[in-house]
Amino acid sequence: MATVEFPLRSWWVLLLRGALAILFGVIALVWPGVTLVALATLLGVFMLLSGIAALLESLVLRWRRWRLLLAAGLAGIAVGVVIMVWPAVTALVLVYALGAWALAAGALELIASVRFREGFGREWLLTLVGVISALFGLALLIWPRACAVCLVALVAVYAIAAGAALVYFGLDVRRNVLRSS
Repeated sequence: MATVEFPLRSWWVLLLRGALAILFGVIALVWPGVTLVALATLLGVFMLLSGIAALLESLVLRWRRWRLLLAAGLAGIAVGVVIMVWPAVTALVLVYALGAWALAAGALELIASVRFREGFGREWLLTLVGVISALFGLALLIWPRACAVCLVALVAVYAIAAGAALVYFGLDVRRNVLRSS
């Protein structure tokens, strides 16, 4: 098995990535509402640019199904504009959509766990996943604003933890570079 050597001179890139992740995480914790709106706005920009690209592709290529691509491009542009005009509403709609999905997934997992009652002995794990998914979906649907802020907080904590790990790794690589010099 071949080993892959980490480029030791790039320790500072790890440190920078970690610091940026920590900074993002702290900002998201301090201003969760602003972070949520900013993420929704980025989604709007993506949808707008994706719609423009699809529109251009349909006009330039004019291949067999160009009208479908044209419709998809126009829809993407429209959705992108709506998201950028009302990013807070978009964030709330995303929370509702995630809640509906989690509730449906939980229900389907519960149904599947009942059907798998024979033979494996660990079907209760699928039941547990179904219950957790359904409860998560219900929480999102019942308290969408609070859950939106909670989702941002979870992303923030993840960013800080991953950033701290990257900073530690970058400093460890730097220490090994200095030791080997």
